[in-house]
Amino acid sequence: MKKSRRAQEDIGFDAITIISIIFFVTFVFLSYVFFANAFFRQRTETAEAEAKIYAERMVFARECFAYYSLETGRTYPGIIDASNFTTERLEGCMNFSNPERAAAAAELAFGTNNREAFYNKEKFEVWKNLAGIPGSGSYEKYQMVVPVSVFDAGKQQGGIINITVVVPRG
Repeated sequence: MKKSRRAQEDIGFDAITIISIIFFVTFVFLSYVFFANAFFRQRTETAEAEAKIYAERMVFARECFAYYSLETGRTYPGIIDASNFTTERLEGCMNFSNPERAAAAAELAFGTNNREAFYNKEKFEVWKNLAGIPGSGSYEKYQMVVPVSVFDAGKQQGGIINITVVVPRG
């Protein structure tokens, strides 16, 4: 059975239209998936915020390096008790149920003294070199330098604490 020329043109037009519609719908769908993925990844990236919280905890929390007065029963944020500045104290302060959450190094310089303390030192040595590589599964490094007062042997003097925290990206 022979189709008229008009019928053949309609079939050809319909095929081209359907293919164009399929390409357009596919493009719109893939664009939506791409933008939604980028939006949700950006919204749930918390590595930098976690690192800042850990660093600030070291300086301001009683359980970490901050000076605590037995007389007043008060913690003095920003005043570091030099006797508390140890790796053991930092390990106890950052007592996480999952030690894979963070690794950190803290350096305290005051007068002619320099001290170091580490949390999860083995992981820190590996992760600090992997920090900054883009993508999930890599690590985020955050550095914080804070001028502090250091309470050491009954004397108070100025100092600087340099904290580096490395956390895995989600």
